[in-house]
Parts: sequence; structure tokens; C-alpha cells
Amino acid sequence: MLRAIVSVGRAGPVEHLFVGEREAAVRVPGAILLLDRVRATITVHCAREPEQAALVHPYLWPAAAIFARWRGAETLHAGAFRLPGRDRAWVVIGASGSGKSSLLAALALAGCEVLADDLVVVEGSDCYAGPRCIDLKPDAVSTLPAGPELVSVRASERRRLVLAPCDGVMPIHGFVHLLWDDEVSVATQLPSRRFATLVDHRRVAALGADYAQLLDLAGLPMLCVRRPAARPALNQAAEVLLEALAGRQ
Repeated sequence: MLRAIVSVGRAGPVEHLFVGEREAAVRVPGAILLLDRVRATITVHCAREPEQAALVHPYLWPAAAIFARWRGAETLHAGAFRLPGRDRAWVVIGASGSGKSSLLAALALAGCEVLADDLVVVEGSDCYAGPRCIDLKPDAVSTLPAGPELVSVRASERRRLVLAPCDGVMPIHGFVHLLWDDEVSVATQLPSRRFATLVDHRRVAALGADYAQLLDLAGLPMLCVRRPAARPALNQAAEVLLEALAGRQ
């Protein structure tokens, strides 16, 4: 069990940022996190009282990633979802700005269960659920289908889609790799590229990689979803992806 402690009024006794085998100091917007592996504590040092919404995300995802790697799990810059009525998850990976959160929000509004956004913790062939929310940039919201009202968070820089509770752990069926292109398309990723794609999208590089686990994961299916950067292509990409996945489980 991890314990989070908020220390307001100072930046914390940190000379430099680092990630070690027993302790870590990392910076997030407006705060510094001090992590202690032995004590299982996360101390949030910040100049002013943080919003509770910001503590949930994005303050605690770096801490979750580092503690997961300390435990031996792999961590991916990714989200995850499952199709309605299915019992296995698809992990959505992509570079920053590739539209992971927007696609996951569109899938959630289409009836899929979103397990995680921005960080996926993997142990063996299972992935773990994350905070029950998706934070979106304001300009991404207008392209989404009609849905529940979104909450302004992080000093109004994001609009939060609140997610329902879900199972804490789920087997992985495969991966979806997001890429930009001139047209919307879905294709199977070449086996020779799957391992490199997973390695390229790991979190917490400072603690090394579990290459054996990544090789096992590379044996699972991986689809490449390409779409234009223009926002209207988002819903089309979600529809094409759902059609491609419908017969795969």
C-alpha cells in the first residue's frame, strides 16, 4: 500500500532530480515528488495546495510508473480499453501528441470500457487499470460525440471525462499503435516492428527494461491506426478501429 503525503510551502530538499533503485525525485507541473521505495511513500512538495484533481492526474502517474518498475512490472506510454462484452484489453500506444486520449474518449463514448490513459502498467500478459478519468485538451472536446458533461481541471487547461469503475487487472489481447498520415487506415503491424515499437514507448527508462517480457508482448497482435491530424478524422478512426477489432476476439 502506497501512502501519499502533501507538503505545501516549499519545493523540498532536492538538489537534483533522479531515479534510483530505492529513491527518486521527479518534477511534475507545479511540484516535486519524492519517492521512497522502502517506506512506500510519495511526498508531493508544492508551493501551494494542489487541486485534488491534479493529484489524481497528472501528479501521481510518474510515481505509479516508478513504483511499478521497482516491483518488476513494465510501464508503457499508453492507454487501454476493452470492447463491450469482451474480457481482454487492447493497449493503445503512441508518442506524445498522437491523440491517445482523444481516441480513448471517443471509444468510451462509443460504449467501450477504458481501463487507463497515459500510463499502462504491465505484468506478464496482464495490464492494470489507472485513474478513472481521461483529461483532454479543450480543442479536442468539440470533435467528440455527444456525451456526459466534462469537468474543467488543471487550472482549466484540460477537460476531464470521468470514467466508471472497472476491473483492476485484465489480460491483454493486443496493441494499437497510433500514427499520423494523410488518410484514415488500419493495418497489421509487421512482426519485425512490434518489439521495437514497445521498447520505444516505455516509461521509466532510467530503471532499465524487462526485454524478456517485452519480447513476449511483441508476440501479441498489433494494429497500426493512421489518421490525419485534423480533428474531424478522430471519429472516423475510432469507427474504423472498432470495425477492425470486432472479429478479433
